[in-house]
Amino acid sequence: MLHRRFLLKVRKHHKYRQSKEAGLDASTNILSFQGFIHQFASPGGPLALDRWLLSSLSMYSFSLAAMIIHMDSMNSLEDPNTSDFAGTRAGVAALEESCKNWIRS
Repeated sequence: MLHRRFLLKVRKHHKYRQSKEAGLDASTNILSFQGFIHQFASPGGPLALDRWLLSSLSMYSFSLAAMIIHMDSMNSLEDPNTSDFAGTRAGVAALEESCKNWIRS
C-alpha cells in the first residue's frame, strides 16, 4: 500500500524501481497467502471452522494486491521499452490463480 503511488512513476523515473519491486513482491505474497487461506479454510481443511480468516478486511487486501499486479502488468504491456516479460507472465499467472480462488469462494 505504501509503494502504490510510485508504481506508475517508475516509467519516467527509475529511482522508483525499488518501490515498484517492493509493491509487486508484497502483492504477489498476499495473493499466494490467499491461495493458502482458501485451501486451509475450505471444508475439511484444518481451518474450516475459522472462516473469519476470509473477512472483508482480508478480501480487501486480496483485491488491492490483485489491482496492483494488474496495473503493473497492463503498464508493462503498454510500455514499448519493457523487457520484463517474465515478470508480466508471473503477474498474469498470479492473477489467474487468484481468480480461481475467488470463483471457488
